[in-house]
This record gives sequence, C-alpha cells and structure tokens, in this order.
Amino acid sequence: MIAEPPITSIVTTGDGSLTLRSTRYGETYRSDRGAVGEARQVFLEASGIGARLQAGLACRVLEIGFGVGTTALVTADVACSAGTALELVSIENDPVSVSQLGECQHGGWIEHSPLLENLIQQWPTEPVSRVMLKLSESPAIQVELRFEDVCHVALPTDHFDAVYLDGFSHACNPEPWSVPVLARLRDALVPGGSLVTYSSRGQLQRDLRGVGFDVERLIGPAGKRETLRARRAG
Repeated sequence: MIAEPPITSIVTTGDGSLTLRSTRYGETYRSDRGAVGEARQVFLEASGIGARLQAGLACRVLEIGFGVGTTALVTADVACSAGTALELVSIENDPVSVSQLGECQHGGWIEHSPLLENLIQQWPTEPVSRVMLKLSESPAIQVELRFEDVCHVALPTDHFDAVYLDGFSHACNPEPWSVPVLARLRDALVPGGSLVTYSSRGQLQRDLRGVGFDVERLIGPAGKRETLRARRAG
C-alpha cells in the first residue's frame, strides 16, 4: 500500500474546511487561514478556469502538487455544476494515503459528492507511477495522477489552459520553483495560458519573467497580501 507521509495533525482552517500538516515539510497542505477559500481564489478564479468552465469551455489544467486534493476537487465541482468537460493532470511526488484523503472530509463543502466518492474508490492502494481517475462520466471529468518528480516528468507542449503551481514553499521544497521547471511549465501552456500560485516571492517573479511570462500581482486571500498570475507571452 502507499505509505502514509508523516502527518502531525488535522487542521481546521479559517473557513471551516480541513487540511493536514506535514511533519516532513513543516507546513499545511493548504492555507490554515482558509483551505477552500485559498483554492478557489488563488487557483480556480485567478487562472480563469472557473469562468471558462461556467462558460461551457472544456479545460485542461496542470497541477503541480495534488496534496490532499482540495484544489482538484474545487475545480471538478465547478466543472460538474457547469456540465463542462475537464482534464486535470496532477503531479505529486509524495502522495497521501486514501485514509488521509478521507480525514479531510471534503464532502462537507463540495456540491457533487460523487466526485469525492469516485476519487476515494479509485485512489491507488499499491505503488504506481501513473493512474487515471474518472470522477464523472457526464460531464467528462478525469484526473490523471502522476506520482513523479516534477523535475523529470515529461510534459506536452502547448497543451494546458492553466498551471496551478502549488508545491510546498520554496524554503523547504525548492525544486518545483526552479528556473528549469518554470521554463517547462511555460512550454506546457497554450499561448496566453496562465500559471497561478500562492507565492509572491520577488525572486519567483523575476524567474517567471526570465522564462517568458508576463507577471502580475493579485490581492491574496486571507493571510496572504499578494499572489501571482503569470501569462505565457506568446
């Protein structure tokens, strides 16, 4: 079975939703000021994916850091409500177990509970490098989980409408924030596609511009002054 990453506790966040704290990284998987609120504002809304789904435009999203599934489920929930197809590819090098997913009680805040049921039923219990999860037949909502190191994973070019850059912070997990990875994420986006992240580090802004993004700072959710949206510049 997939080994459980060391978790110290379940955390009730500021908006009442739950997340987990990792002892390996010393951080929570989502903001303790509001896990669901952060997922919606920083990723779903800032990327434009929420608006696209509600307009009936099928979307392809690349997520760096599946974590405990909060952002993926927020996105899938909107797709399901809108009746719009969604393809989400999520890179996770340190997956939680199915029991840890259940501890987050995502069913308390998503509208379409079968999404969570299907996620849990299809979650792998043995080590695998890749698995395709079908969260909904109609609309077609699928999540491809790739349990790989983002530094080495093969990515298509000109493919995704948005990238959710959502690894643990640079201080404890620098690899997803490195220049070579940022350059590959840019190439994976369609022209005009957006990369969004909770981090607003000055060095990250400079690195994003250096690999060909137009970068803007956005007002952050509770507990964060700013976040970033970076658009692929052609």
